Amino acid sequence: MPREQCSTRRVRRPRGILPAAGDDWVQIAHAAGGISQRAADQAGVLEHFADRIARGDPRTAHVIFDLSYVPLPGTDAAAAARILAAMRRIGIGRFVFGSDFNVEMPDAAMARLRSLGLTACEWSAIAQACAPWAC
Repeated sequence: MPREQCSTRRVRRPRGILPAAGDDWVQIAHAAGGISQRAADQAGVLEHFADRIARGDPRTAHVIFDLSYVPLPGTDAAAAARILAAMRRIGIGRFVFGSDFNVEMPDAAMARLRSLGLTACEWSAIAQACAPWAC
């Protein structure tokens, strides 16, 4: 019986996935973080997206981020500040609330988000945000 052929090629940058999406929206889960990531990694990925968005890279025109599990547990103040700075560079309007329900209840997710130091205006924008395909 022939061995199963599996690709080991990994897409690491927006140039692989985002162009294939065309004009469809792409939602980056956990604002590019997650439990298996470290806060510094998450900040670095968000900074990468911020650089691309600031340059007007067309591949990022339809990218939004959900805020499930942001910031990660144990995120230190320096990493949280980098995450918030990158979010501001990207534009708060590209972020939608997420809670990873049933791993984390919405009230716990909101407390986690508030720990970033969002302004009242930023918090309001996130609270009112909705993914384009849902609203």
